[in-house]
Amino acid sequence: MANMKIDKGYIDFIQSIKQQIVQSRYVAARLANREQLMLYFRTGLMISDKIRVQKWGAKVLDQISVDLQKELPGLKGFSSGNLKKIRLFSDAYGPHLVIGSTPSNQLAGQVRVD
Repeated sequence: MANMKIDKGYIDFIQSIKQQIVQSRYVAARLANREQLMLYFRTGLMISDKIRVQKWGAKVLDQISVDLQKELPGLKGFSSGNLKKIRLFSDAYGPHLVIGSTPSNQLAGQVRVD
């Protein structure tokens, strides 16, 4: 290929593949971030509910962190401090979030056409 004359069509082809790779990476990162936020949100809700129902003290977060580490060695992001932040995150945003359809789809169901 080193001796091959590179024409504009080939360069455009490479640019097209490059664009697909970059776009796919962006979508994958966006989906991974969304999934991580949803995991944190659901986990925070579970912790808050359990603490409220079982009347657990704040120190339970230390034990939850230790037990998660035993179940999933090498797990990162679920220290007791992070679990506290995860819980605060879900407590703060839980009342304001509707998980499900996109906002535009939610609004579409409310629009009346006379």
